[in-house]
Amino acid sequence: MSGLRQRIGVFLQSPIGRLLKDIAHRYRGGLWTVFIVSNIVAVVGALQYPLITVFVSAVAGQAPKDETTLGIIGFVRGLPGISGFEGQRGVIIAILVVLFFQISLNALVTYLYSRVVANVNARIAQDLTVLAADKALGMPIEFFDRSNTGELRSKLTEPPLNDIPYFIFKLQSIAAQVVRLLVTIAVLFWLSTHLTVLMVPVGIIIGILVNRTHRSIFGLLTAIRQVEIKFAGQSHELLEGMRIVKQSNQEQRMRDSYADTGGDLIERRRVLGIKQSEQNFVLELGGLFMISSVFGVLAVSDWGSFGERLGIGVGFFAAMIRAYMQLREIVADVNMLGPQLPRVVGYAEIVLAVEKAKPKAHAVPPPPPSSPGALDVRGVWFQYVEDRWALKDINFSVAPGTTTAIVGLSGSGKTTLLEILAHLRFPQRGRVTLAGKDLDDYDATGLRGAIGYVNQDPFIFNGSLRRNLVFAKPDASDEEIEKAIRMAALSDVVAGFNGDLEAEMGDRGRLLSGGQRQRVALARVLMQKPAFLILDEATSALDIKTERVIFDHLMATRQERGLIAATHRLVSTTNFDRIVMIHDGRIVEEGTHAELMAHGGMYADLFKFQTDAIAFAPQASLA
Repeated sequence: MSGLRQRIGVFLQSPIGRLLKDIAHRYRGGLWTVFIVSNIVAVVGALQYPLITVFVSAVAGQAPKDETTLGIIGFVRGLPGISGFEGQRGVIIAILVVLFFQISLNALVTYLYSRVVANVNARIAQDLTVLAADKALGMPIEFFDRSNTGELRSKLTEPPLNDIPYFIFKLQSIAAQVVRLLVTIAVLFWLSTHLTVLMVPVGIIIGILVNRTHRSIFGLLTAIRQVEIKFAGQSHELLEGMRIVKQSNQEQRMRDSYADTGGDLIERRRVLGIKQSEQNFVLELGGLFMISSVFGVLAVSDWGSFGERLGIGVGFFAAMIRAYMQLREIVADVNMLGPQLPRVVGYAEIVLAVEKAKPKAHAVPPPPPSSPGALDVRGVWFQYVEDRWALKDINFSVAPGTTTAIVGLSGSGKTTLLEILAHLRFPQRGRVTLAGKDLDDYDATGLRGAIGYVNQDPFIFNGSLRRNLVFAKPDASDEEIEKAIRMAALSDVVAGFNGDLEAEMGDRGRLLSGGQRQRVALARVLMQKPAFLILDEATSALDIKTERVIFDHLMATRQERGLIAATHRLVSTTNFDRIVMIHDGRIVEEGTHAELMAHGGMYADLFKFQTDAIAFAPQASLA
């Protein structure tokens, strides 16, 4: 008993246990209604079997002896339109009326049960869909860095809409079927204790055989779901990477990999069909044996009159068939939980993941000040992999209205540092402050509005140019849009669409070049009017001339925002107030362009190398 209690405790602490417990608590009213109505359906449905027994006995000439049944028949025979029938005919008609009433009541209650279940499951699906979006938006960037997009989409979008409501419905169905089975077994004992006891050994044997096949089916269903997730990930890669696949002449390899996974999925489903057929064979054979046993016993028995035996036999047979069908439904419902279970578990692991967050000093964090102070980095260390530090003891400050360039070789830690400044990643050591307060101490919404961020591979939303520009500020005026377009040197892109901001740009901006997408993203973040603008190689796809125009615009309006930019083109940052040189995760040099050139260190060597390369290269290569 203690072992069972321990297993239940472990289950309730697991992600799926916590999810189901939360759902049961949140929707306890609706779920209790479903449970009560399902029990009413079970009781009402079970009433037909004694009535069938009485009816068949009456047809065979055997009058009912049960006082309750006699009372009901007497009441019905007194109703207008029925009282004219006498004798056995009157009894039969009365029983038919009672059966009609019982069947109608059963249909009505079943209809109400279906409505209640549909309403409760619809509420659960709607709330879980919103919860999935909330949790996805609240997860740290590291979570998405380590996740397969196709698998993640499969875990987040399908379960709340389909799998979890279906899973809960099946759990409700199993509970209802168990109640109905118990009620039907009670009716079987009421009809004939001897026949019911005779069926017990057969039922036990069937249960053992079904359990053996069920274990293999359940394991196979779980494996199938894992292959389905892998297949979804491959489908995503195939569609998203189509250009690279074709350019690399890897169509055959991708086709073979896709076909192998699809073939594995089909083969597992084929084996599943065989296992389910074996299980159905066991159930069918067991049901046939039980039916044959009942009629065999009745045929050789000399108990009671023919009418009594016929009535008991038909009623018992109907109830036994019902119990058999309920057992089949329970087995089928349990089997159907198999493919849903991994999806529900995957969803639960995401939405109930324990997020490592620092305690907030305020119950309701304040927004950043309207005139923010300096953005300070103090003793920041960061690692992606244990014992391999990507950033090591970073210290510097960016004052409002100033410009700072972050430069260094590829892999030196520039992107990691800028993502920490944008509050997209969180350092393992040290802190980042704004106006003297830790970034974690500010309201997240206000903080994101105060710090704008653009990376070198920006995401463009499907839809129009206007939709992308006003994404962060849907109520932006035409003047604000025009200013952002001018600041991002985006006028030629707008002209390319005949000045139509409603023009579609294709899936993820595929009608735009890489440089045009970067400028759209820059204009989009400028619409936020951030106090600090962070550019992570956000102009890497632009020609030097356009990049310089953009930086000149940003420098001319530096009083509106602080600028922090990472770029490999050092010629674009010579006018910046400060240049920070990072190498191997550490700051090795910092100062103005003139100071660093005079110092003659790593920055000076890299700048000289780039300017010599530009001078040597053909003019066309500057684009």
